[in-house]
Amino acid sequence: LATHALGPTRYADFAYLLLFATLVAVGSAGWTTTYLLRDGREQFERSGSMAVASWSRLAVSIPLTLAFGAILVATGGHIVPGSLGASAMLTATALGLILGLQEHVVTALQATGRMRTSAVIVALQQAVAVLVLAAISASALSLEPTSLVWALTAAGLVAAGIGVPLLWREALMPLSINSSDIRRMLAFS
Repeated sequence: LATHALGPTRYADFAYLLLFATLVAVGSAGWTTTYLLRDGREQFERSGSMAVASWSRLAVSIPLTLAFGAILVATGGHIVPGSLGASAMLTATALGLILGLQEHVVTALQATGRMRTSAVIVALQQAVAVLVLAAISASALSLEPTSLVWALTAAGLVAAGIGVPLLWREALMPLSINSSDIRRMLAFS
């Protein structure tokens, strides 16, 4: 649907934005997934909470996301061909941040033993993305690469927004960052 609606040039711009969003998500959070699954699960089994592992990971991931985003926005469209500029890079950064948050929620659900719930959230994110894309396509709005990225961002935000309340007690409260956990995460990951 998106390929046909955008055409080759604008689809290439969309692919570049997805590439940069994925780089932001993986570069800031993806490499610490195993830490959250392993140490978060151990903490959860010991105390019923994995908040220290969760917040330690977020304490590293969020600044990295902002740093990657600042680099993308500062370089604007100079690192890719086409018509992408700083605002498009900001859009890709927003998607990267939401993808990282959604991945954190899904991983934390898995670490707390809620595999089905994590699978439902991933499926829901995909369904929302398709519905938003269909709505944009059916409307009189012109389909642009950035509007597709915003659709994916909205879908990820919905999925993360559903997952966060489910994890409130097990993975987010109390807010607790432990420097030794951060060092272990950096060494392990």
